[in-house]
Amino acid sequence: MRKITDLFYGRGKDDYDTNESFALLFHSWSLVGFIPKKPTRISEIISQFICWTCVITSPITYFAGLIATMGDLPITIVLSNLGVAINCVALPLKAIHIKVNIDRLHDIGLIFKRLDARYQRPEDQLEVREAVKVSTRIYAIFFFLYWFYGTASWLAALFAHK
Repeated sequence: MRKITDLFYGRGKDDYDTNESFALLFHSWSLVGFIPKKPTRISEIISQFICWTCVITSPITYFAGLIATMGDLPITIVLSNLGVAINCVALPLKAIHIKVNIDRLHDIGLIFKRLDARYQRPEDQLEVREAVKVSTRIYAIFFFLYWFYGTASWLAALFAHK
């Protein structure tokens, strides 16, 4: 988990080898439930539960907040909220696109595991490493934004009516 937060905030170790990068990618994958991973510790169960809760409830909380705000706000605010809502709907589509790219990276990783180390070109290893880091950052940002849109909208609507 520390590696993911370090990667997300751009601090700490930045030169992961290929195996570490893929392990990091698969771990961030399993956090949002795309890779079936049997949780063995209570911390993993809680972590997956929180991630799944955020992923499932964020569109519901966002649109509930959007509908609640539409009642008594000016049209400009409603339109800007609607723009954010469109982004919120588009994020799962972006996630599908990212998942397809990550699947391709997974295939590349399997190829690298099959090859003997002396046949791997350093340029190819560097390219795979960079692609894994970028995909992991994109995926982490997608997850954070998706959850943040829902929570922020719901809280904004809640405070607007009090």
